[in-house]
Amino acid sequence: MRGLQILCVWVTLGLIALVGAQALQSFDRYAADFRLLTLDSVKKELKVTQTQRDKMNRHADTHAATLNRLQKQFDGAKNKEAESKKIAPQIANANKKLSDSVLAELTPVQLRRLREISLQSVGPSALADMTIGKQAGLSEAQVRQIRKAIEAGAAQAEKIQQAAFQRVTQGMPKERPKDEKKAQELLKEGKRRSDQEAKRIAPQLERISKDTDAKILAVLTPQQRQTWTGLLGKSFKP
Repeated sequence: MRGLQILCVWVTLGLIALVGAQALQSFDRYAADFRLLTLDSVKKELKVTQTQRDKMNRHADTHAATLNRLQKQFDGAKNKEAESKKIAPQIANANKKLSDSVLAELTPVQLRRLREISLQSVGPSALADMTIGKQAGLSEAQVRQIRKAIEAGAAQAEKIQQAAFQRVTQGMPKERPKDEKKAQELLKEGKRRSDQEAKRIAPQLERISKDTDAKILAVLTPQQRQTWTGLLGKSFKP
């Protein structure tokens, strides 16, 4: 009888472990960004084989064919607005199918590493996603607090970008010159100003980004920070 009880305990523990592993793999699929697989550095890190690449490329070709079909459908429609609303869900489904198909080609180990790299690429703001936040042990109230911090940072950044845009366009002709040479000169001047402003405000935007990350992490308890760090895995260096 005791042997049977021990066996039942081990079977139960095995089932719990299996469910836990499946739940984690489901989270890996949720948080992994398949688009990062277009980067050679990521494919190298994951040790993606040529066979896997070929299968992924076939999925991408199928996806491209679907988008081309929908584009033709949109181009041939008389009511563009109505057609856009009609095909929007189809595009969303096609994108999800591509993501699911590509991620299905990865091994569990590769999928987990892609998830880690994906979270690293987004940073602490990924915790604004309720599923990711809960995986790190956050409450709904904490996730809402994080979202407010991100919104505040985004508002600051937008204000700086709007001011920069006004400086770029200040004194620039509103109408396109009829002379092609003048038009090219105008485009060149616009690009020069844009590049100059982008370089000028980059440190300000970077500071806002870092401040926002600090505010997000301040919401977490020490245990939650440890869990979040664990979800990131080892640092990825492209």
